[in-house]
Amino acid sequence: MKKIVVQTLCGGHLTALVEDNRIHELVYDSTDNNSISGNIYMGIVSEINIGGFAFVDIGASRRAFLQFNDARERHLFHKSKLQLKSGQALAVQVLKDASKYKGTVVTSSPAFSGNLLVLEKSIIGERITLSKKIIDNTERARLKRIVEKFLPSNIKAIIRTEAEGCNEAELAAEMEQLINHIRFTNEHSMYLAPPCLVYEPEKGWKKTVRQLAGKEQIEVNFYEKNENGMATLGLVSQIEEVFEKKVNLKSGANLIIEETEVCHVIDVNSGAFSTKKADDEDAFLTVNLEAASEAARQIRLRNLSGIILVDFIRMRDNGNKNKTLAAFEAELKKDRIPVNFLGMTRLGLVEISRKRIRPTLSSFPGADKAIFAKSD
Repeated sequence: MKKIVVQTLCGGHLTALVEDNRIHELVYDSTDNNSISGNIYMGIVSEINIGGFAFVDIGASRRAFLQFNDARERHLFHKSKLQLKSGQALAVQVLKDASKYKGTVVTSSPAFSGNLLVLEKSIIGERITLSKKIIDNTERARLKRIVEKFLPSNIKAIIRTEAEGCNEAELAAEMEQLINHIRFTNEHSMYLAPPCLVYEPEKGWKKTVRQLAGKEQIEVNFYEKNENGMATLGLVSQIEEVFEKKVNLKSGANLIIEETEVCHVIDVNSGAFSTKKADDEDAFLTVNLEAASEAARQIRLRNLSGIILVDFIRMRDNGNKNKTLAAFEAELKKDRIPVNFLGMTRLGLVEISRKRIRPTLSSFPGADKAIFAKSD
């Protein structure tokens, strides 16, 4: 049975997706979170660089970065000539917050996201695309027909995985809501002097709950600061484990997880797992299959993103290697955040890349297992 647990902390909210008393996803929303990801600004193009990008002033301390070679920016060109000038007002949406080394990344094709659909004001490219996770061709065709029926001619739609099985009324209702957001943004921006904020999407723990639940009806348990819900539900040790480098497996083996700026590395060790033979392939396969499941879970829990390398216990048998890779890939498909499974490198490491949606759990200022595991 699934449930969502929201624990109020002094600096924000910790939200856990729990199934059978096991945490599968953990998200922290800070009340001091200065993220502007998803915000739409009416900016001013401050500089166009011959390297194929522009700087846009959105009213922040650092100028935003707009990359022209992105497919979303094709509408800025006419017959291969850029139709953009310095000093020009331009509506942009923040794709990525500024980091220590890079400025805010923006796009000139804002998108409005719901649970079932993503709408984008554009006439470039295919009008309707569907999540690759919807694999049934009959269902894909049905969803596309419904969306096509209500979609305005100047808007593109992405049908999300959560839309699978939804009826016409549900899709139409969400589309109307998103179209109203687009209209409001267009009308609102006409009366504002750039650079300025035009639209700010839903944020915080309420958005997190909506995203974790998807289209499922899931029980939500909310706890105030003076209540320690995580302790009441027996989840404290699982939260504390997220801040440890070493994660013990039931077999006696363990994972060593290293988080770095460049990439994240997960090393599978046999640990206390015992086998009578030094080259026991069946035993190594058992450990690797358990490690594949737990590694995928830890990636979600810690919100690791970017390049991730996993070093499973080496096996000679190609069949066992393929079983491990297949099991790991299957576990990664449970992730609601896009994951690109790249397979095994020549060095025998399994490489994946995961889209960066928010910082890792451990990277929040003052992040500590004692703070996140307790409400006082």
